[in-house]
Amino acid sequence: MDELIGKMSEPGGRALLVIGASGSGKSSVVAAGVWQAVTKQGRLIGNAQWIWQRIQPSDGDTPGGALARGLKDALELSARPRLTDKSSTLRALLAQHLSQGQELILFIDQMEELFTSDFKEPDIQTFLEQLIGTAQDSANRLMVVATIRSEFLGKLETYESTLKLLNSPYRYHLGPVSPRMMQDMIEKPADATGYTFEPGLVERILQDTGQEPGNLALVEYALKQLFERRKDRMFTMEAYEDIGGVVGAIATKANDVLSGLEDEVHGSFDHAFAELVHVERERPPTRRRAAVSTFSSNPAAVQLIDALAGQDCRVLVTSEPGQGVIVEVAHEKLFTAWPKLMDWIDKSGEALRDIEQAEEEARRWQKGGDNPQELWLGSRAEKVLAAVQRFGKSISPELWRFLRPQEVLITKLNHKELSHQ
Repeated sequence: MDELIGKMSEPGGRALLVIGASGSGKSSVVAAGVWQAVTKQGRLIGNAQWIWQRIQPSDGDTPGGALARGLKDALELSARPRLTDKSSTLRALLAQHLSQGQELILFIDQMEELFTSDFKEPDIQTFLEQLIGTAQDSANRLMVVATIRSEFLGKLETYESTLKLLNSPYRYHLGPVSPRMMQDMIEKPADATGYTFEPGLVERILQDTGQEPGNLALVEYALKQLFERRKDRMFTMEAYEDIGGVVGAIATKANDVLSGLEDEVHGSFDHAFAELVHVERERPPTRRRAAVSTFSSNPAAVQLIDALAGQDCRVLVTSEPGQGVIVEVAHEKLFTAWPKLMDWIDKSGEALRDIEQAEEEARRWQKGGDNPQELWLGSRAEKVLAAVQRFGKSISPELWRFLRPQEVLITKLNHKELSHQ
């Protein structure tokens, strides 16, 4: 924490990347630790009055839309600002609405969503240039702290603004939580509130947790289950065994919830998770956020989401970032900790990857001028259409035109430059 605050206090530290594996605690370090140090403890050098605002790229239909929503809330505007592709617009907005002595810190959480949410390349580039370019000039009174999963760093290397940042000292890598740190995180809050662990239980939790990415989220969930099953003010080994240990706790609860649902609701699993899981070849699956309104045509899927996001489950989490309710998987460790979801990804991954690849090809096809010679064979297109129908998955207009190009081709018949052939 001290090192992060130290970097932010340097003249060149107005844009900072926090990097780590899934579950390494990136969001917690910034959302709790850095936020507390800046807004409550005043540890950031300078006399500014700091305004703190957290956004995620998928809070909007475009990254710029997410930024506009965040700025509306942070600056208490009556409407979302219209941001052009000129960074001076952001500069002007801040100059107009920040009062004397105020500065804005934008916390961009889960920046890998730029690359998992089907955003268009120009929108991603504009978003990064606006934020990084504006923040790096101290006269604009903007600081940016962004978290990103380490395997997505290669994506940032393709943009000049973030490549310079990657080559600077203003990046901070988080490693795994050590067993000693984890032990303190488990025991000290309990000691402070008068609770105790049965002898051997903390050691058992540490042994079961290991050093795997995502262990923080699973330990948190297991401790919550232990709290609900405590005997007086003691957490017991018997309760720990009942919940299935650290890894089994959340999976057991999810299975219990699913077993109580009607068959129709249970059968909407495909539709719901096809929108919430992003898969790429040779990469582990990642979370994808979706508006609950996406499922409005499938009431069973909405019921499933409500059940899995309920207070007694929390496999899914919902939020309201400004417009509509957003749903996402609580943590990516669930992709391996919950056998049902792991099996579903294993069986569905190829079809989902086919859809993702087709989306990419469709964007490239449209950018290249809708060349009919670059269309897929009918059998390949039908395979993707079948996958789309299977999952009830929403797809882009570009992909629909790519897979069903009849209207495009018929329109081309009227072009004067079309050859007789």
